[in-house]
Amino acid sequence: MISQIWIWIIDEGTIITATAEPDGINVPRLTNAKDFHDAVLDKMVNGEGGNRFSTPTSVHSVMELMLGVATNTFMSDSVPTLGKKISPIDIFRESIKDVVNAEAGLFQRFLEELEQNTDDRGRHQQNLWSSKIIPRSTNHIIDLEAKLLREVRDIRDELGMLKALSEHQETVWKQAFETDELRACFQYYHPCTPTDVKGDLDTMVAETDRVIDSLNSLLDLRTKQAAIKEAEYGRIQTEDAARQSKSVLIFTIVTVIFLPLSFLSSLFALDVSSFPHESGSVKYESGWIFPILFGVTAIVSIPVTILALKASSISRQLKPESKSEV
Repeated sequence: MISQIWIWIIDEGTIITATAEPDGINVPRLTNAKDFHDAVLDKMVNGEGGNRFSTPTSVHSVMELMLGVATNTFMSDSVPTLGKKISPIDIFRESIKDVVNAEAGLFQRFLEELEQNTDDRGRHQQNLWSSKIIPRSTNHIIDLEAKLLREVRDIRDELGMLKALSEHQETVWKQAFETDELRACFQYYHPCTPTDVKGDLDTMVAETDRVIDSLNSLLDLRTKQAAIKEAEYGRIQTEDAARQSKSVLIFTIVTVIFLPLSFLSSLFALDVSSFPHESGSVKYESGWIFPILFGVTAIVSIPVTILALKASSISRQLKPESKSEV
């Protein structure tokens, strides 16, 4: 793989080139395990596509051939993966496809969670006396979406760098051939001119942008669903608290009713000399004791019960109204 190439056309029969090749043992070669010079010589001898009739016959055709070899890095099968070699462009296509499939899987899981929440809500509504258990919400867990978003953003950044490189190469090609329409001036067929590569990169960048928008939409939906669930759980807790307060109020009313009754019963059970006695034991006539017990109980419990039922409204009426400042 070369990083730069310089070409000088001296005359119609002489061309001088210079290249800069990065150092390193594991640097991948340009085309089919050949370095740049071997690839150029091979195409000069065998022609484009192995056809000897398409061998270069002028310095300009040699320059075209060299530029084609130099910019063929995007499409050449130069990256070994799992026993086979694929081009860098195909690697990015596969990566984008994996991200798209992962995003579709996450969205499908989100829809299944919504359906599960709907079914759970229906079961709670059918059984009104069942205790409402608040399930654990998974909408707060967004680590998979965040990792996927980071991955696709990295892919987009790398595609942006490759796009900048293809734009620079396109400018060099147009300057070398002194035309804005590259296809019209080529002697050979080039499957991956910088313009073609730039078009492919634009398509992949647009696809990554769509994936990013989809992930952002999914995160927004999860955030809204989490807010809805929090509001629903808050309503459930409020209803439970109101139900418990009503239960406490019922027990309070029962206590208010039986407290004076129990007190009077204990009081009249005392061995007081002024109380009616019979054979040394305290004895009361029903017509005398019951009106006292139930009458006093009613006199005490009824006002207290009314006060307990109207406590909230009474407290609001007694609260001083805040005067707005003019």
